Amino acid sequence: VTIDKGTSSGFAVGMPVTASSGVIGQIIECGATTSTVRLLTDESSSISAMVQSSRAQGMLTGSATGQLSLTLISTSQTVEVGDIVVTSGLGGVYPSGIVVGDVTAVEDRRSELYPRVTVQSRINTDRLEEVFILVGATLETGAGEIE
Repeated sequence: VTIDKGTSSGFAVGMPVTASSGVIGQIIECGATTSTVRLLTDESSSISAMVQSSRAQGMLTGSATGQLSLTLISTSQTVEVGDIVVTSGLGGVYPSGIVVGDVTAVEDRRSELYPRVTVQSRINTDRLEEVFILVGATLETGAGEIE
């Protein structure tokens, strides 16, 4: 997807792209007045994500068909249809807690190491008109004392 802003607006390769309802992708190419965004559903896309309720972490990967899969989730962790998947913050691209989508299927494959988890993005990329670029999206968290 091409957007109509680029380096002259302060954008750079690697910046995350979102919409009001969740993650869209990441800038992979940036010119002076345009940028190319790799969609989350692209087969060469993967981001660190987690199930919001159970905090089960894995990698969310796209596919040639546009289907999203949450991989590397341990069979000992709980994932259920309807669970919300959010960014985990690992990897430093996306801040933690941005909605990615909803779990639509969980196939328990006991003969394999990980279950097959299918996620439906909350973004319909065919109807996007506006996106948000997260500039300086790196967040630092830590424990502190509240007085």
